[in-house]
Amino acid sequence: MKKIIAVVLAALTLLLCFASCSKVNTQKLKNDEAVIGILTPGSSDGDEYAEVMKIQEKYGAEKIAVETFDVSLGSSVASIYEAAQRLLENHNVKAIVFARGVEGTVDAIKNIKAAKPDVECIDVNPSELEYYVSQTADLAISMGSNETCASMVAAAKKAGMKTVVYFMPDRFKENNSIKKTGEALKAACEDKKLEYVEYPYNDQVDSLDKIKIVMNSAVIKCIEEYGKETAFYSASCVATDAVIQSVSENGAGFIYGSCNCPKHHYQTAFGVDGGESYSQMLENVRAAVDKDVRKNLCVIESSPSPVMMKIALGYAIAYCNGSINSDAAFDEDAFKSAIKTALKDETVDEIEFSVSENSENMVSVGFPVTTL
Repeated sequence: MKKIIAVVLAALTLLLCFASCSKVNTQKLKNDEAVIGILTPGSSDGDEYAEVMKIQEKYGAEKIAVETFDVSLGSSVASIYEAAQRLLENHNVKAIVFARGVEGTVDAIKNIKAAKPDVECIDVNPSELEYYVSQTADLAISMGSNETCASMVAAAKKAGMKTVVYFMPDRFKENNSIKKTGEALKAACEDKKLEYVEYPYNDQVDSLDKIKIVMNSAVIKCIEEYGKETAFYSASCVATDAVIQSVSENGAGFIYGSCNCPKHHYQTAFGVDGGESYSQMLENVRAAVDKDVRKNLCVIESSPSPVMMKIALGYAIAYCNGSINSDAAFDEDAFKSAIKTALKDETVDEIEFSVSENSENMVSVGFPVTTL
């Protein structure tokens, strides 16, 4: 099943695109007994937690049950399994959203399905092998590697870049999402006639200062070999701040990074105030950074993490309300309505999504990009 649907070009277009699915309620839980469970990393482990807390505040703790898990290296498998067990103690839980599909999510879903087969399980940004995710989750929502990478490489081409270097840490090189991103970057580079380079590196260092030294050295080495018309993509969230800082200091380019929220990377790299909104943070970066540097820096226009969570929640609400087509692996109308609900008051101007040709329950969502 191959579909790429452009959504939300303007407010009028938005309404027209979703008129056909207006009957799918993805905003309010009509089922009085239903509870939606959300499993999220803790408050210090990313932006998902803050978004989940906003969701719980909006709908109420009696409708949104939240459990946290530990994502530190080697602990996520047991931690997410235990968190899922705690959610299952609430017999009214009808759907569970995994805010970040870390290692251990597949086994947690298997356990949920063994105990309660009718509980809808939605895996957001899964990092485990696609085959196992597709065999367990009812719906898997990933950042759209093909769509988003195509936009980023196009922006790099427009900025005069000739090469794209993909920094890939050794310990994550078999990670499914990182591999898919590399494939998407390579395909986009071939389409735009840019050279694509995969650069594996050892990230087994014991401090952030050493990460900065490693990445600064890697950036300089690549610039010496490929020239300053080189854009870098970091597949390590930990290394991204250092890469942005180094490429800006050395006059090269940068096209986002693998973390769900680019906001903090740009904020940290340039020492600017985050402001009260994502758009304000970008304005602060623009004011702080020389325009010749800015033109080579590409960012996602809005933080994907909150949008992805809202899409997953909307789909879960539709399931609890009985609006999901139970005979289909993926209900397009419900998903479109979930996007419409998620985009309310957001700054995203355009979102594309595509359904996997191999697994109809796996959907990729692409986000537009801009240059600073």
